[in-house]
Amino acid sequence: MSTPSSCPRNPIAILGVWVRSLAEVFTTQVMMGRVKPATAGPALRRFILARQRLAELAERVAAGTYRPRPARKPQAETQPEAQPQPEAQPQPEAQPATQPESATPLEIPTQTAAEDAAPSESAPPESAPAAARRKPPRCEKLFLRRNWLDALLPEGRAPGFRAGLRDWLRTPEMVALMAAAPGPAARLIRPLCWSLACKPPEILKPTPRRPRPKPARPPKPPRLPKLRRNFTLTDLSQPDPTLHRLDPPPGMPAWRLDAPPGKTHWYSDRLYEKPADTETS
Repeated sequence: MSTPSSCPRNPIAILGVWVRSLAEVFTTQVMMGRVKPATAGPALRRFILARQRLAELAERVAAGTYRPRPARKPQAETQPEAQPQPEAQPQPEAQPATQPESATPLEIPTQTAAEDAAPSESAPPESAPAAARRKPPRCEKLFLRRNWLDALLPEGRAPGFRAGLRDWLRTPEMVALMAAAPGPAARLIRPLCWSLACKPPEILKPTPRRPRPKPARPPKPPRLPKLRRNFTLTDLSQPDPTLHRLDPPPGMPAWRLDAPPGKTHWYSDRLYEKPADTETS
């Protein structure tokens, strides 16, 4: 950020000068009717909160009280070991509280069954969960777009603020702060870079997430055997001498003995009586 030599080298103070310049531009834009107050207020509040949190982070780093967040361990390692629970000690029986005779007993109002069934006036309406899930304001949708601050500034002022932000990130004090606490600094500085389409420093790039293990695919069903298409059919036009005979069996009706011209009847071997085996002495 281009600042005169008289300005301190404290990065938080430099950011404060940058935010005050932005507030003056917003004030001018609102007075001229180019930006609505409902949009300029939340936008300026984002930069003010970022400066305050960066100041708190710088104080913790300078005091040596900042501790980086430990890396996450696999779920199997983070499960605590089962500790033996202490044996439950018998508790003394509660004695009924004695009430002095002079004190009058409290009167507890009773409620009828009809009053129990009727809904209470003080009970929250059924649409309370729906009201909690209200849509965010329209200005919040503006902050989701890249380079959204350029739409709120006068024409030609965004490059100056963008150059000031880049110079501020290159100061040795800010580089040291980002190196000491890269995680919290990234969560505060990356939205500032997003508002002006400014590339954040390499140290603030998010770490790649671990790839989630893919679920095991179910085993494929066994394939059915393919039908053979090159098989040959058995020739049934000729009888099989091991299974058929040409002489008609006994008791065959005459109408079954007539065969078409050029055809011959054959009969199954099961229609004939097989001779019984004679026992030899």
